[in-house]
Amino acid sequence: MDIPAMSMGLAQTKLNYNVGIAMTKKVMDNQEVMAAGLLQMMEQADVQPPSDHILDIRA
Repeated sequence: MDIPAMSMGLAQTKLNYNVGIAMTKKVMDNQEVMAAGLLQMMEQADVQPPSDHILDIRA
């Protein structure tokens, strides 16, 4: 393989690597925002804890 072809191959590999890293960072940022929103929704939800009493309705 000649030097120019190797150089182009290396440049393409570096570009693919950098694009992959950038996409991974974007996804991680997006997931962080979504998780924060989910936590906020969970904090705002008015959920009553279950009762200690069990009612068997099949009997």
